Amino acid sequence: MKTPRCKLQGVFTVRIYLFDLLAISVQVTGPMVTFINNQNYTAEIDNAKKPVLLLCMPNGPDFSSQSILLHQIAEKYKNTVKVCLLEEELINGFKQMLNIKGTPVYLLFVRGKEQGRMLGMAGEEQLAAFLFRYLSSPGKDVGEEVLWE
Repeated sequence: MKTPRCKLQGVFTVRIYLFDLLAISVQVTGPMVTFINNQNYTAEIDNAKKPVLLLCMPNGPDFSSQSILLHQIAEKYKNTVKVCLLEEELINGFKQMLNIKGTPVYLLFVRGKEQGRMLGMAGEEQLAAFLFRYLSSPGKDVGEEVLWE
């Protein structure tokens, strides 16, 4: 059975419970993460006025933490980067098209061209460092992969 992705708007609170005890509560306010599908790819990625951070990741045990991170990045860097999530049904074709070796993978696009990618789970500091490494050095080779341990 396919687990639907949550499309969150406005202010939301995520609570993660561990053994019936409140382990963490996070409130995120701000812009939506744009969901990318076949109909809006060109408009949202190729024609975007700002650089685009795109997460390619199927639903699974770690999806929730990366989704929260995506919303945090969207809020913190809303004036700098457009944040997007690839719809799950496109992931396999997208991986083939861009020679992506695994997921999760974060891709950075500028004017529709891939400027960088980071493979693996990320934290906020790692993702911010990845973004600004590419945004501050436009001479980077397109498609260069950054791996985080």
